[in-house]
Amino acid sequence: MSPSQLEDEEEVEEEVEEEVEEVEEEEEIEYVEVSEEEEEEEDQNPNPNQKPKPSVPESITNLKSLHGALSDFLLDYNSLHQTLDSINSSLDAVSTIKTPTNSSLNAVKTPEPEASLPVAERQDSEVESLCRSNAPKALRKYIMTHLSEIDRLRREVPEALKLAFVPEKLVLEAMGKFYLQGCKAYEHGDSNAINCRRAGILLLEFYLIAGCPVASASSQSVKGGAMDAAISWRKRIISEGGIESASAVDALGLVLLVAAFGVPVEFKAKELYTLLRLCNLAKNGDVLRRSTILVQKVQGNARGFFLLGT
Repeated sequence: MSPSQLEDEEEVEEEVEEEVEEVEEEEEIEYVEVSEEEEEEEDQNPNPNQKPKPSVPESITNLKSLHGALSDFLLDYNSLHQTLDSINSSLDAVSTIKTPTNSSLNAVKTPEPEASLPVAERQDSEVESLCRSNAPKALRKYIMTHLSEIDRLRREVPEALKLAFVPEKLVLEAMGKFYLQGCKAYEHGDSNAINCRRAGILLLEFYLIAGCPVASASSQSVKGGAMDAAISWRKRIISEGGIESASAVDALGLVLLVAAFGVPVEFKAKELYTLLRLCNLAKNGDVLRRSTILVQKVQGNARGFFLLGT
């Protein structure tokens, strides 16, 4: 090899060595010494940005403070909600109260009474249920129990009687047979006997006020029973001293009976007029004039017209 070639090879080797040294300098990695304590801390907390977990006592304390804050919030919320409800109720009450103006006074309608509502839209009262179910003894007991409410009975019972399947039968059976007892039975102050008699007579009065018919063919048996009752009542009064000696209660009851169901042929005109005179027509004339039976019986007779006030 010539000297010139040797020089060229040496130059090439030097260039290669320089390039290798530059590469090693660029890829050189600096190693930092780490102590054992730092290595343990790094193992326990691998993420340097993560905060350490709180202890159990600290967690309980935090929960207590959170619970207290939530309780205060709920109390405030409920108080606010109640206040809003109260305001809304007041606004609703104010909106429903409207004073009618002069132009709208005529448009105000009077509410219809409960009795005018269809039966299907309201529940039957007690007396209506008794009449609808045809319970004569229970009806008489109901009237005896409410004798102190006579005005209410006069309003409600006549209308309730119209609900019965056979009103005349219900009234006759509910009246009972108190008329067979002599006057001495009422002289000893027997309140049950007195109330039973009063309830029976009131039932006859309510029947007349109701205006229930008695002329139908289906009522002939009931009418016959009423005639027998009137005859028995008359006989008992005669046996105790005669028609002229009849008490006002007996006279009124017997007149109401014949006014509701008919006058038996056994009754003389004089006896009927005497009973009318004794039964306090000033108080009971309006009820008796509702009876077409009684009005027809006395019409054409001046005395009868005078007694009935027609």
